[in-house]
Amino acid sequence: MMFSQILLALALAAFSLAYQVTSPGGSQGWTTEGSQLATWTRVDTDPLNFTAVLTNEDRSVMPQNNQILAALVDGTLEQIRLNPPNGGWPTGKGFRLNFCRDSQSLEAILAQSNQFDIGQTTSTPLSAPRSTTTPVVNTIPATTITQRPPTASVGAANPSQTSNGAMSVEAKKGGILGLMGFLAVMVV
Repeated sequence: MMFSQILLALALAAFSLAYQVTSPGGSQGWTTEGSQLATWTRVDTDPLNFTAVLTNEDRSVMPQNNQILAALVDGTLEQIRLNPPNGGWPTGKGFRLNFCRDSQSLEAILAQSNQFDIGQTTSTPLSAPRSTTTPVVNTIPATTITQRPPTASVGAANPSQTSNGAMSVEAKKGGILGLMGFLAVMVV
């Protein structure tokens, strides 16, 4: 038993001298929104392809420890956007991204990221109500002028909204002026 653990450690050490995962890891975590960026470095003697696997030893965070995110990744690209697994990105701490030899050999790890977190997205989704100024073409602000109820991230702390979620007259004027400025730029 001890001999096999030593052999496994030596094999992992030999593999770790080549591919190096540069992100995610440490303070560079992922969010639950859309695809996520993975970057790495490699040397010419590395295999041309690998399989990207999300892992977390905490079964309460990720019941199925190894989630294959992409097979046959072209290692020469040195970056890829990885799509979420079925059911979306899990959230929590202690995730690692493994680069494995292939999808049939998940124990043959070519590289492993440092631990990182996957957190809930903090930005407001595009389909959610907005009442803030958003930069558009040529950084001319445009404001949504549709009245919508407040969300958890918008409300009494936002001075452009009244307590019932309706936009104030000043916010509507700003939105109309921003829209007129945007249209003026589009006409020119």
